[in-house]
Amino acid sequence: MKEEQHPWIFFPETKKGNKLILGSFPPKRFTVNLENLPEKDINFFYGSSDNKFWEMFCNSKGLEIDWRFSPEKLQNYLINNNWIVSDIILKTTRKIENALDKDLVVSKWNIEIIKEIIKDNKIETIYFTSKWVQERFCKKISPFLTKIPNIVILISPSRNGLMSLNWAREIFPQLKAETNTNYRQRYYNHFLNL
Repeated sequence: MKEEQHPWIFFPETKKGNKLILGSFPPKRFTVNLENLPEKDINFFYGSSDNKFWEMFCNSKGLEIDWRFSPEKLQNYLINNNWIVSDIILKTTRKIENALDKDLVVSKWNIEIIKEIIKDNKIETIYFTSKWVQERFCKKISPFLTKIPNIVILISPSRNGLMSLNWAREIFPQLKAETNTNYRQRYYNHFLNL
């Protein structure tokens, strides 16, 4: 498989903020065909039509932004409210053709940029977009950091994220008769507003 380069390194370009969102790596269509994305995809972090991150983020913040049609409104919100967005992987290959994190074979971690963001900002909290991201961060990136801010692990915004919830239920119980989808949104509502 051919090595893929991350299409974006961080947002915003100023790298100024006090809250950092860290994900993993976008699906292949974002690295090889960015100019011809399907209509439902957005040319931005977590912009895959299969990824529910920004939908849940906007819901949790009470934002009346249809981010798929107005990504610039979401980006302005992030800038004006001191959010920085990046991913933990810069370059990778894939074991097989899919978007699953577990099938990424990382050739370069995003250590230097994350170090720079944390060093140059008063980052209060890092929000990991999944348990997988948090575990790799702790193993591959945090040993290079001099300080680690507060950490919040979010439930993966992918479809597969609804299938591995046991770790989340241990720290934030699911209500009786609550669907996994509703539980994940309530989890986001709680942890993005602490």
